[in-house]
Amino acid sequence: MTKWRNFKRANKKSNVEVITKYINCREKATSEYQVVLRILEDERLKNIASGDSGNPNAQGNKIYGDKLDGLAVEKLYEFLEKVLKRGKIALMLALDEVDAIKKNSDKDRVFYNLVRMNGDLNDDSENREEYNFNTGITIISTTNDMKFKEKLDPRTRSSLSKKDMFFERYDVPQLEKILEERVKLAFYEGVVEKSAISFAAGYVKKTYDGDVRYALNLLQISGEIAEKEGKPKVTYEEVKKGCDVLNVDTLNEWIKRLYRHQMIVLYAVADAIFKKKYKRLIDIQPDAILSGEAYESYEEKCKIIGEKPKTMRWFREYLNDLQKCELLALSESGKGIRGNTTIIGVGKYYTPKEVVEKVEKLLFGDEIQKEKEEKIEEKQKEGTEEKI
Repeated sequence: MTKWRNFKRANKKSNVEVITKYINCREKATSEYQVVLRILEDERLKNIASGDSGNPNAQGNKIYGDKLDGLAVEKLYEFLEKVLKRGKIALMLALDEVDAIKKNSDKDRVFYNLVRMNGDLNDDSENREEYNFNTGITIISTTNDMKFKEKLDPRTRSSLSKKDMFFERYDVPQLEKILEERVKLAFYEGVVEKSAISFAAGYVKKTYDGDVRYALNLLQISGEIAEKEGKPKVTYEEVKKGCDVLNVDTLNEWIKRLYRHQMIVLYAVADAIFKKKYKRLIDIQPDAILSGEAYESYEEKCKIIGEKPKTMRWFREYLNDLQKCELLALSESGKGIRGNTTIIGVGKYYTPKEVVEKVEKLLFGDEIQKEKEEKIEEKQKEGTEEKI
């Protein structure tokens, strides 16, 4: 905090405005293009770009307007550099869950281009005196991928002045404390019982490895259940019911965010495990298949769905993506299996059956509904014929 205050003081003396921008990449920006677009959509930057801002440094012709979609990403970077220069802006950019940016090349370009822009922002050959100020872009990013840095291009890594901080998952007492504070803000006093908070904290620690977002979602869902059922308090029973809703909602959200072929890979693996499609003499582990079997199942699903299968290289990429969001679990084969292969199972939070049902609903929703209607129609006809 001391460094942050010093940073703000130094920029205030230089007549530099500090703007902070938070972007949740998983929800708002899963590509390089979307990250830059989200930055430019900030109302403070749009005011400066319009030339009508109260900022004395921001007067001039319009740099960009409201319609940015469809422009080349290079043009977006150009707009960003111009608006930061015009407003003498020091941008503090927070990229939450940056590993959710889907393509590795996009992750590289985001970091490389934003960091490289700093040199241009502080060095203008035509008007060096005007632009030589303590501005630029500072990036704070969070990731659940411990090997995130290693996956960046060496040139990108070398351009970063990085300092790593590691955060442990919350334990049960910490989760309880966070939930107690949130209860004070969201509920009337005495509405949420202590036992409900303790159960919620314990469940999230065990099921979701202490991820506080799930704890907060569970609290909200439990409150909605109590309200719907006309209960005066949120008790252990409402939280217990909320756990089932939370699991379904979480699975749905994850699957909806997947690209089509990622979804097909997930479906192929879960379906093969659920139907126990592959038999072998050596039992690798319960509820798992080998990578070759998974690819074979994926090709079959593509044929049924009418999609052209991607190459094995892309298939492996999809497996890694699905592992990151904990929909699949990957492990290397050990003794008893000839050669090196990957053992694939469904993530620990869900069953193969749950995954199959949810993906089928998204992939074949209309067809499944039509099939159900046809079955109902057939039964109705049979009943009519019997009466006759």
